Amino acid sequence: MKVLKPSEMEVVKVVAEIAATRGNIELSWDDPAIKDHIEILTKAKVRSTLVSEHSVSVSIDKTNRTVTLVGTGVATAPVTPAATPADDATTATSEPAPVPERVTPKSELKALHHTYIKPKLHNRMKKLIQSPSSLVVCGTGPTGCGKTHHMKLMAEELDMELFLINCRKDMESADFFGDKTVDIDKETAQNFVAFFEGKVVKAMTCGLDENGNEVGRPGLLVIDEFPVIPSWIAIGLNHLLENASARRKISLESDGGREVTSHSLFRIVLLGNTIGKGLSGIRDAQYTAQGDALDISTLDRIDAIFKYGYNRKAEESILREKIGNDRVIKQVLEFRDAIRAKIRLGEATTPFSTRLLVSFADLYREYDGDIAEALHDSVFTKLVDDSPDPSQPGGELHLYNEQAVAIFGVDVLATVGDDDMDYM
Repeated sequence: MKVLKPSEMEVVKVVAEIAATRGNIELSWDDPAIKDHIEILTKAKVRSTLVSEHSVSVSIDKTNRTVTLVGTGVATAPVTPAATPADDATTATSEPAPVPERVTPKSELKALHHTYIKPKLHNRMKKLIQSPSSLVVCGTGPTGCGKTHHMKLMAEELDMELFLINCRKDMESADFFGDKTVDIDKETAQNFVAFFEGKVVKAMTCGLDENGNEVGRPGLLVIDEFPVIPSWIAIGLNHLLENASARRKISLESDGGREVTSHSLFRIVLLGNTIGKGLSGIRDAQYTAQGDALDISTLDRIDAIFKYGYNRKAEESILREKIGNDRVIKQVLEFRDAIRAKIRLGEATTPFSTRLLVSFADLYREYDGDIAEALHDSVFTKLVDDSPDPSQPGGELHLYNEQAVAIFGVDVLATVGDDDMDYM
């Protein structure tokens, strides 16, 4: 941690005395006891020292111009003793017994797969995918909330073969349906032209023999990031998305007009951060770059849309399995809630996703409980230092660091950063 200047040490002393005499308290910036120290108190290293040396957490609200002081140590206030005999001139006092902190040995923590908690929408979505009506299902939600992972588990549960297409703006029709290409015969070493099937065709014909008879498990086609499908491909998918028959059909113009008929249990699921109507507000813009809108004719062929989100119970369960320390888990959840609150207010833009939470938990375990290093490498390196003056508080990077100081008592930028290193 960086060494404090005399003026900074004086502020630490003053604030620690205020917290010791007044307890948990919210002060106005204009309070005589604090008004001359606000500028120094905004420095992360000062607040970090208060937490580490005096167990005092400082939260600064610039909007309401308030400073909140909260003790973070174990409570030591005396409790009222039980009645004592009248002839006993002394009054016994005792401190509350601290609640045992549950800490799981590292050898028992889950390094790889954590217990999966199904989203509440699971059973409803499963019913529609199993329906003989061959419905088109769509799932939307913020990045890193587990949409794709859910589909992998859905395919396993339904005994279906998963075919995943990750969309991008520069895709071509061949990426979906296939195209003719030149190949080499292994026996004759001669070139020949053959049609190589795309994932759509492979998913449709999964479980069928060469005569079209259903002999195996069907395919589940998941089109991920579907809002970025190029419009000419999306319109080409419209015929496939029609559900007039349980066995869907498409015509492959690039293969001489060959008609492909699907397995009767073949199903299609679309996934994306938005529902394909473009960005509907600032919150969408914070979680995705999928700003383009799809043709309404494609959206009209979707039978049901399910909204995913960050599953708070699942996240807590993941932390318990990967971190296994009650105190740290509580701090991580508090940090998560504080950052997401900032995002909802538009003060931060980098999502604190479930995927990010898992990465932090894995690094925390591998770094033997070093919170600063785990936060730095899994979270902070993904942020942008967009403050006007990097040496002063402000911008997303400093906002995250302020929360780390207030909640974990660690100044990540001061602890892990290297002032002697140039990165540009």
